[in-house]
Amino acid sequence: MSSLAPSKNLITQYQRLNQYFNDQKEVKTSIEQVAEALCCTRRNVNNVLNKMSQQGWLTWLPARGRGKLSQLIFHSPTKAPALQLAMSKASEGLLQEAFSLLPNQTDKNDLFNYLKTQLGFKNELHGDQLLRMPYHRSLPNLDPTQATRITEIHMINQIMDTLVTYDRQNQCIKPNLAHSWKSDEAGTCWHFYLRPGIKFHHGRLLNCEDVKATLNHLKSTPSPFQGLYQHISKIDCLTPLSIKIELSSRNFLLLHLLASHCSSIQPSDLMHQPNFAHQPVGTGPFMVIKNNEFQLQLDANLDYFQARALLDRIEIWFFADQKLALEQHSDLIISDTSTAHHDASMRQNSKIEKGYQYLLFNVAKHNSPLQNLRIRRSIRSMLDTTRLVNELGGTRAAPARRLLTEWEADTQRLMFPVRPRMPMRLQEPLKLVTYDIHMEDAKWIKKSLANFEIPIQISELAYTDFANPDNWLDADLVLSGEALDDNLEMALYEWFATQRSLRHCMGDEVRQQLDDKLIQAISLAQKNERMEAFRAMDIFLQQQLVLLPLYHHQQLLHYGDRVQGLNLNSLGWVDFKDIWFT
Repeated sequence: MSSLAPSKNLITQYQRLNQYFNDQKEVKTSIEQVAEALCCTRRNVNNVLNKMSQQGWLTWLPARGRGKLSQLIFHSPTKAPALQLAMSKASEGLLQEAFSLLPNQTDKNDLFNYLKTQLGFKNELHGDQLLRMPYHRSLPNLDPTQATRITEIHMINQIMDTLVTYDRQNQCIKPNLAHSWKSDEAGTCWHFYLRPGIKFHHGRLLNCEDVKATLNHLKSTPSPFQGLYQHISKIDCLTPLSIKIELSSRNFLLLHLLASHCSSIQPSDLMHQPNFAHQPVGTGPFMVIKNNEFQLQLDANLDYFQARALLDRIEIWFFADQKLALEQHSDLIISDTSTAHHDASMRQNSKIEKGYQYLLFNVAKHNSPLQNLRIRRSIRSMLDTTRLVNELGGTRAAPARRLLTEWEADTQRLMFPVRPRMPMRLQEPLKLVTYDIHMEDAKWIKKSLANFEIPIQISELAYTDFANPDNWLDADLVLSGEALDDNLEMALYEWFATQRSLRHCMGDEVRQQLDDKLIQAISLAQKNERMEAFRAMDIFLQQQLVLLPLYHHQQLLHYGDRVQGLNLNSLGWVDFKDIWFT
């Protein structure tokens, strides 16, 4: 059998030949008849049949003597060659091409079973090492100015770099694209100096015009993070490698902001291209090779200005309905909030996620009964978050009262408890809006409140619709979660200043009070003072009953014996550049 993958044209010819003879296993025929079946010349028949024979699809026994019929023996069903080519394409990581070859679901199921054998760590013939892992949804938007979900943020961190970076071990800001910086005493004028020789993935050298274009883009483009950059009043490129940034007021979180994923530096010549969010270009350790509905392929950046990645390629395969089946065959499994299935023989790494899952009361809805504080307090008393964690289990680690687990020891009473009894009967069901990974929690809340004769109507939205409050202005309750990254001060500031669902639901008066607190917080020079200000904001929102914390989520990483270099980050993923295997 030939080791070369058959061409699509050869497969089509074989299918035509098989169908011509009505899928018989063995037939007596002539060169003229085969030529008619293949729609080719007599001279080309032997060449085509020889190629099919080399693939092991058939045997051609030509007759000797005039007028005698030759024998044609079919070894493969009509669909087999197409499946063979699809498997070959899949083994090369070409999933989109592989599935396009298979017209019916049965063939696709056969290919899916083959894919199980191709997951995990692989050594290719030419020496490259790669990791293939499944994930439950595609990642079409990797634009750092728009990304708010933790998986997209993690991928952006693999593809792009920021001026400075946050060192999670030493909890400090360190150089990155900029090797040095300085500011005036007032903290309103900053100079940054870029490393020379850094290349974007498309080969062009990084310069200060890229930094200026990125920051101006962040200031002018509507996005969840646009407000974070409005205090930047002027940006000047002094030389190709030095830039001056002026602020309208002092902000002691500027360096933390510039270390955030949303501040990832983009190439000025490509950042406005229509396909940039789908296939972004950065300076990071990995570059995007393909990103479609079937897979995301990241190849190591051989020109990376720091130590290059230890693996040559990462392939993430997207299978919404069959992720769990694929996980059983992977060397590395990232568990999200909806699944925790894994091979019992695998090792496990886990940590409690910073942040919490929460239920928002949409006080901004003018005709909602939840504008009544007594009703919000009653609902709060009816939902036993300890029982939620115990009954649903999974990755629900512990009931939450505070945004951070280290704040849980705070015994300050947020409000006096009330009896779980409604002050009035509701005329209509309360509408609860959420998205896929929170549906189990939503159903538990509906069941719990039904015990108190409070009807709930659940509306499940696609995340892209859920992320925009304009799509659920009529909601009474909003169920979601917040995961904070290692750059904790910036993550807290972003949560209070940019989280669109939270800021919409709290209403104008509470939003203005919160914004005043944020302005004061970033003007504080000491970290402990800023953290105390953020802790007070968390308490303030609960006292106003804007939200009800539900539980802290446990991040889980399962991996095989061969995997090395794993360090679970605050986003529940691992930095791809550090992974290797034995």
